[in-house]
Amino acid sequence: MQANAGMSLGKYVFVGAKSNRATVLHELGHTIQSKYYGWFYLFLIGIPSLIRAIVFKYKWKRGNWYTKNYYAVWFERQASLLGYTCYGNYKHT
Repeated sequence: MQANAGMSLGKYVFVGAKSNRATVLHELGHTIQSKYYGWFYLFLIGIPSLIRAIVFKYKWKRGNWYTKNYYAVWFERQASLLGYTCYGNYKHT
């Protein structure tokens, strides 16, 4: 896993060793979405989010900055909002 990257699978969160607080909170937000949407999460959020992350990383490495903000889609904004709202007092070290 890259330094500032993360992935959540159900109640499990995987982040890079040097991930920042925003990344951890964002992934925690995805765990809340997973609980809320149930099985629909996989098709509604999980797979599209994974595809966007891969495309974002690919375009970043090629020097073609992704023209749209990564958080421009509703489920990425919602994950960050839920993470900050529910776990905002979490101190990541």
